[in-house]
Amino acid sequence: MRLYFILIMCCIMSIPIHAESNITPWNVLAQYSPNQSVVPEQIKQLEKKTIVLAGFIVPIIVDDSYENVEEFILVPDPLSCIHVPPPSANQMVYVKMKEPIPIDIDYLGVEVSGFLSFPKTKTDFGELFYLLDGISAKESNIEVEEYDIDYEDNYDEYDDDYYEFE
Repeated sequence: MRLYFILIMCCIMSIPIHAESNITPWNVLAQYSPNQSVVPEQIKQLEKKTIVLAGFIVPIIVDDSYENVEEFILVPDPLSCIHVPPPSANQMVYVKMKEPIPIDIDYLGVEVSGFLSFPKTKTDFGELFYLLDGISAKESNIEVEEYDIDYEDNYDEYDDDYYEFE
């Protein structure tokens, strides 16, 4: 009986109390910059593997009722948008969900799991390095400060005439 008790206690104690986060941090994706032609090794290791990425939705393709979104750009903070100038390419992930998800899932951010690839293409939204074939998504509770992201100042590439207001 004592042996059973010890065995059961060992089994219980081996169960993790708090599972470690498997969310890929944005600062890993930020290692790949617009002027690089080669994908860094740490990022290459993520290719075609299931990853989880937490961020905020910028909708691209929504249904007729504007309640569900199937394709979107995932960005690291709620203030990022694809207006001119858009965020740097390493701060945007184009997501194509297997099934549409509710657009209102994004109030506190969203965690999307899927397979990552590196098409590096130019779109109407700017240059994109990353594509995530989304498998699932769930609400998150993102604290934006937890990401240490160095933003590039893209405003320098536009001259004063670009922003003419009448």
